[in-house]
Amino acid sequence: MGVSGAAAAQMEQREREGRITLKSLDRAADALGCRLVYAIVPLTSLTEQVRIHARQTAEALVDEVEHSMALEGQATDAAAREARIGELADDLARRGSSDIWSTHD
Repeated sequence: MGVSGAAAAQMEQREREGRITLKSLDRAADALGCRLVYAIVPLTSLTEQVRIHARQTAEALVDEVEHSMALEGQATDAAAREARIGELADDLARRGSSDIWSTHD
């Protein structure tokens, strides 16, 4: 790599600590005759991600409606709420609604 043993050891230490830069990794890969590949790998399938985000969106939408209904003395029970969320989440996922990718924090 064209660096001293101490510099290489320091690079290894930074890598263990999660502080190494992509530039340093690219130089190391090049020196080893390799190519650096930088990737983000999902922990679940795309189908599962769509389901999770559709449910979060459905919960937020149902919460808004239920808040208004509660103010008017028309609150529904937990089973009805859950059914409404499930139906809405299924519909959002089936339609491929881009609304599901909004943040829900």
